[in-house]
Amino acid sequence: MDYFAGGLVSGPVTSDNEFGANLPFDDDVAATCRALGIADSDRVLDVGGAGNAFSRADVVCDLTFASCVQRNGAPGVLRADVEYVEAPAERLPFDDNAFDFVWCTQVLEHVLDPVAACRELSRVARRGFVEVPSRVGEMTNGNPTHRWIVDLDQGELVFQARPFVDHPLRNVWYGLMYQDEEVRRLTEHQYRNVFNHQLSFEGELRCRVEASSGAVFDYDDPNQAGRAHYGFARNVLLAGAEPDYGLPDAIEAVRLLPESAPARLLLAGYLARLLRLPEARTALRGMATPDAELLASTLDRLEGGEAVDLGGLPVPGSDPEAAAVDGPGFSRPVVTVVVVGDEASALLESAEAALTQDYAPLEVVIASSTPLGDAASRLHMADRLRIREHPADTGLAALVNRGALEAKGEVLAFIIAGDRPMAHHVERAVMYLMVADKSAVHTDRLLRSGEVAGPEIVPGNPATAAASLSTLVARRSLLESAGFLDETAADPGLDYLVRLAQSGRLGHLPEATIESPHPVPSGAEVLDGARAHARMRPLELHRSLIAASEREAGLRGRVRQLEARLREVEEDAS
Repeated sequence: MDYFAGGLVSGPVTSDNEFGANLPFDDDVAATCRALGIADSDRVLDVGGAGNAFSRADVVCDLTFASCVQRNGAPGVLRADVEYVEAPAERLPFDDNAFDFVWCTQVLEHVLDPVAACRELSRVARRGFVEVPSRVGEMTNGNPTHRWIVDLDQGELVFQARPFVDHPLRNVWYGLMYQDEEVRRLTEHQYRNVFNHQLSFEGELRCRVEASSGAVFDYDDPNQAGRAHYGFARNVLLAGAEPDYGLPDAIEAVRLLPESAPARLLLAGYLARLLRLPEARTALRGMATPDAELLASTLDRLEGGEAVDLGGLPVPGSDPEAAAVDGPGFSRPVVTVVVVGDEASALLESAEAALTQDYAPLEVVIASSTPLGDAASRLHMADRLRIREHPADTGLAALVNRGALEAKGEVLAFIIAGDRPMAHHVERAVMYLMVADKSAVHTDRLLRSGEVAGPEIVPGNPATAAASLSTLVARRSLLESAGFLDETAADPGLDYLVRLAQSGRLGHLPEATIESPHPVPSGAEVLDGARAHARMRPLELHRSLIAASEREAGLRGRVRQLEARLREVEEDAS
């Protein structure tokens, strides 16, 4: 077995190093295509590229373009000139030899049945390129959703079930990566073939599964999967990763291990580092350990506007089952995003942003008063996308009402065509509903002017006119009790938001989660640049506050030194 084999990669830009052939994944896509023999006329499929698709791909297929747990927090990305299909790698919905080339990187280690997946890659394309972590890469990097350790034997991929739950080396590479950018460059480019097997194939992609002699990791076991996500989230946090990198894993650990006190503390620490303080308090409910009390007191200081070094927050131990806790569950209700409008391109732009939310389970319903024709034919999202076309004279309120009737979710969000929900819009709103004693929430909009529209909804206040239905996320139960939008109102969306506010069950999350091209009415409330920045980048502002406090402390220290020196001089003079 050759653990360092670079596979059969060859071509003019393939770099040889001490361990063989290497495709460094540079930004020069044309050079990569030359190295792999991809012609301009070739039809190319990317399998597994939701978050970082091969830019030469004509079609991108992935298990989902929504949830980002298996992509280290990366949201799905859709391009206007590409066809997208949701399907497992083991069952690709394409004809035999439908493609000239298939690209599949960092995928096969995740799948349930790698033999079936390799067979499908061989079936749908004449040639291809695959990349999987090598044993070296798996032991240094690793990911909680990897099911297989992969070796390369004479051009054949050899899969063996992952033999561990907790990563043996605590994902050590992430610490090196965040401390030294040169290490990252070496591992991801110059020596990529050491940490990955890279294999070009034509015809059959050969592979086999070898039986394991001992215990194996079962990702379908919630306890094992929860431990794996907990360990990864803890390891990358200790390694110095940005707090949003491991947050999806921290959330997943709490979902899978709802009684784990360490998992709750870890999630609370992540949320505190992101200045999501009410949610951090919710994660701490029912906990009375010293670390939980320390974190709670830190939340008090942060809410008081104090500059706190977030790097000093407590991190729980390595065992997520060390202590149990009774507290609120972190469920993941099904969310339906209803996209409404009368312009095809704007509808699709908004729908694509909704489909790539970093939240699951999620579905999208498009309620349109214009025919979409073939424009939506490139989005093959199975039952996650439903399109309903209505007569041209159907008004906005009627589209919203009819779209809501189509929704299957326990929670509904609404997007006016042209508005784009940022990747975290649904996740932030759902977390708010879990935390607050509210049944609905509205967020803020980032306008093209750089200003933020984020008013409190107060009946009779003209400033409220800046509010938009696109920012509303609500539980189905509230919407059913509140009734439909008034289709005769001058501004039915605003009228509905005011109605929900009057019920006392609508909260406001002061964070811009919607990008909007739509102007606000004259006299409506918008935030200027400084306050808009506070809504968009609170963590940056907090870091600036810490830096300013450190400078102030340094100046005060210098003043004290000079005062002491002055006293010494005066004493000597006397």
